Amino acid sequence: MSISTNGGVSWLWHDTDFKTTPLYDQFEYVQELFEKEGIDYTWEQFVKSNELRTSFIQPRIGFSAHATYGDLPLMLIVDALSSTSGFDRASYSATLGMGKTFEIGDNIGMYTSILGGLKYTKDPGFGSSTLIHSVGDKSLREELSSYFNAEQALGPTRGHFFVLRGSLMKSFGDREDFSIGVEGYGELDLVNRTLRKSRMTNAGAHIFMRFRLLGKSTGYGYYPSAGGK
Repeated sequence: MSISTNGGVSWLWHDTDFKTTPLYDQFEYVQELFEKEGIDYTWEQFVKSNELRTSFIQPRIGFSAHATYGDLPLMLIVDALSSTSGFDRASYSATLGMGKTFEIGDNIGMYTSILGGLKYTKDPGFGSSTLIHSVGDKSLREELSSYFNAEQALGPTRGHFFVLRGSLMKSFGDREDFSIGVEGYGELDLVNRTLRKSRMTNAGAHIFMRFRLLGKSTGYGYYPSAGGK
């Protein structure tokens, strides 16, 4: 078992039809104000003036725990990270997958790994935060964040994903208990569109510092008990 601290960025592709969200109510309110002044105001103008976008980038920080058993090529990963929908929300997830770690060179403490599996996530950012950060106009985004609270605006805040993760790391010390590396990942939203039309598919990368807590020293910073040195 090992734990790590992570910091990086993710790119979320939610592909939301904004006309089906509370943002359309905001448009109708603004449209009514313009009509009182005798000015036509269309949905296309609202989208353009407020820079609505169906994908955006967010910073992410948090913690992870990794566990393996014996030589089984299985990994359980538990994450507590900031949401892909907004830095102001926390997400919690568990991933179970299969993977393998490869040593690079001879006795230099360099390793690369790949993992594929399924991920279950609880992310309260799947709602108001997704919509707020879809607004490119800073003034409207700040206005929405002060009163806009549509937790279920995009459907369930729970979901499951197909995940691919790959990393490159360097281990240190005689027991190689400490490692530093970079990891990239992609997560495909598997939730049925009848439950949530918005997609929480995302990809990202982060830098990590990882510490081995339990298990024999193996040199495999990502799968601490695999391989058996």
